[in-house]
Amino acid sequence: MTWHQCDVAEKGDVFPKVVKCEAPRSWVFKLNTEVLLLRTSLGMMIRDHTGFVMASCAQRIEANFPPQVAEAMVIFSGLTFDVETGLVPIVVESNALAVVNLI
Repeated sequence: MTWHQCDVAEKGDVFPKVVKCEAPRSWVFKLNTEVLLLRTSLGMMIRDHTGFVMASCAQRIEANFPPQVAEAMVIFSGLTFDVETGLVPIVVESNALAVVNLI
């Protein structure tokens, strides 16, 4: 996978738009997160500056969380994983702008 495209939602968008993602600097990792609310599934992927996938994870949870809570959960899990594995420094990319701004 390369840094060609990703889904990004802007304020007022119902569906994310496909836009070009920017790669992080050569010494930084990027955490991308995704939440599927219909089945309450959380996913994350950590890539280096070339787009190489360093780690990925998906988890289905048996609960109904509001969208921002679910997004915060997956970002927190991803950041915790990053620190535990030493994949730092890290930047976060998510389509949940309100949650990212709270961090």
